[in-house]
Amino acid sequence: MNAQSYTYAEDSKFMGDVLSTLEPGLSFLEIGVGNGGNQRVVRNKFGLVVGTDVVYPHEAKLENPFAEMIAADRASCFRSSVFDVVAFNPPYIPTDAIQDRAVDGGQGGVEVPIAFLESALTVVKGTGKILLLLSSEDDMKTFEKFCSRNHVYVRKIAERRLFFETLTIFELRPNASKT
Repeated sequence: MNAQSYTYAEDSKFMGDVLSTLEPGLSFLEIGVGNGGNQRVVRNKFGLVVGTDVVYPHEAKLENPFAEMIAADRASCFRSSVFDVVAFNPPYIPTDAIQDRAVDGGQGGVEVPIAFLESALTVVKGTGKILLLLSSEDDMKTFEKFCSRNHVYVRKIAERRLFFETLTIFELRPNASKT
């Protein structure tokens, strides 16, 4: 299994563009920080900026000394309901088996994103929000079913066409809250 962190690419830049429009807040978590590119975007918007990755991104700390970087699987190391915003550009490429943890999204491309979302739902405040990037190549029916079963309100907030796919960033709110 590949153990390299994800490098900042077109999809990460797209997420960064959306993150740059966020209103300031108290706390921000990025799950799967990769090389830390988006941590720079939010570092002056939040009192606390944290990033996690299963591969400790040495270069992320060098790029952004103003954020806390933690080697952790998703948000497993945090208490419940502590972040105002949780964001992630998860591995989303549909694959039968996960061989490259930086890009392989598993079955339908949503297996890994849903695992990230499950973790995010435990640490986002009830009034907080989650930002998630997915591809038009992903199994949206499975994603929508998960959200419906877990009472998660989903709103599409941005789209960008790249090569053979359309990337979409969703805003999700726990407990079907539309606020």
